[in-house]
Formats: sequence, C-alpha cells, structure tokens
Amino acid sequence: MANMVTRANLGAWVLKCNPEVWDLAEFLALGETTITDWSVAENYRADLMRKGDPVIFWVSGPRSGQVTYRGLWGVGRLAGVPQMNPAGDQHVEDSLWLDKRMEATHDYGVLTDLPLLDEPIPAEVIEHDPILGGCEIFRAQQMANPSYLTKEEYAALKRILRTHQPPDTEQTVTFDRLGGAGFGDPANNKKVEAAAMQAV
Repeated sequence: MANMVTRANLGAWVLKCNPEVWDLAEFLALGETTITDWSVAENYRADLMRKGDPVIFWVSGPRSGQVTYRGLWGVGRLAGVPQMNPAGDQHVEDSLWLDKRMEATHDYGVLTDLPLLDEPIPAEVIEHDPILGGCEIFRAQQMANPSYLTKEEYAALKRILRTHQPPDTEQTVTFDRLGGAGFGDPANNKKVEAAAMQAV
C-alpha cells in the first residue's frame, strides 16, 4: 500500500495535543505563547518533514460545549528535522506531561516555531468546511503525530484564518482542567458559536 503522505501532496503538518496528556492550561499560565518542539512518531512521515514546512497545532478534546479545548490553536513552521531529544534537556514542554508513561516513550521529536493564535478557532468551524471536513484530523483522530493536511486542505484552512475574527476583542479566553476553554458565560458562548459559524 502506497504511503498516504508525499512531498507532492503535503500542504502542512499537523501536531496534535491531548490536554489530558499534556498540560496546555499550565503552559499558558506560565505565559508561554510558542510551541518550540513536539514529539512525533519515528516513521516515514517524520522522514518527510523538512525545516520550513508549514505546521499547525491542533488541540483535541470533547465535543460537548460550544467552545472547548478542541480546535486549531497555532500556525507556524518546522524549525528543524525530527531527531532524538531535539531540544536538549532544558525546555518547558518536557515538564508539562501529565501522563508520565507516555512521556517516557516520546523522546523523538522536531523543533518548531509555532506561535499560538490569540484566539483558537473551534473545531466546528473547520469541520463544517466542505474541504476540511474530510481531512485526516477528523477521519483518523487516534493517528500518531504527525498528521497532515493536503495542499487543498491547507489552502482552505488559510481562507478560514483570513476570515476568522474574534466576536469581541475585549473578551478573554478562560481555562479550567475539566471544562476546557471557553468565553465567559453561556450567552457569550452562543455569540462565539454564531460568529464561528458565520466565518464558515
């Protein structure tokens, strides 16, 4: 069976974060705004990764609620190629593993220059796009890192990024470990969802 991802069809790599495994809330509480490295599986996809490749940061999470952790949180570039322990022994990402057993098996990774968005884009916005709705993020949610977007899918995502506007620039994102991320009270949540769907 032919490999699904090739340099010819690659639009962007996708690095996924499970906030039950890696402490995204604490990362933000520390004032961090950029993902500088991330673990990937040592496979043919990692062999295809090149410095400068586009990469997005996708956060998984429950479908419940109008705005949760689940969605697009960052867009950037690879800053290197995959290798063992890419950032050395001193980097904040390593200290935030909530699942220590998984941490022990994730010593292969890639350097990134991956700034987080000022405001994440809910998964529902992306999933309802006629092109992105069928992308690997949704088809194979248990796929190990890295996942990917095709050229066509990445072009569709860039269109969403250009049109997505926060519904209220003075509203701040709040976090808690059980409920994920949200925008204020239920009334504001409905406004966010409506604005997100309008972006589509």
